[in-house]
Amino acid sequence: MTDLDVNKAESEALVAMMYKQTDKLNGHIDEIQRVVNQIIQDPALSGHWKDSWQGAQQMIDNEQKNMIQQFHQGSGLLNNVTEAYKDVDKVAAQYFM
Repeated sequence: MTDLDVNKAESEALVAMMYKQTDKLNGHIDEIQRVVNQIIQDPALSGHWKDSWQGAQQMIDNEQKNMIQQFHQGSGLLNNVTEAYKDVDKVAAQYFM
């Protein structure tokens, strides 16, 4: 196995780990959203506290959107690296095989 194969395998493993961690994090965020929604729906909650929890909910929404955007940017970069490995493999095959 060449260094290129090792780097390629490491990149693919990193992409898989990113997807797994993002799914896990999204699960936690969904659970937090569920609890916040329950709190907001509580009839005993009113005025300032309800506004505060709704503000917290908006912050969570924004952070989740930012996280997803950053994940897509990161996975896009890793996909570019993977494509570059494929190109290098093609060139290497022409000259070294």
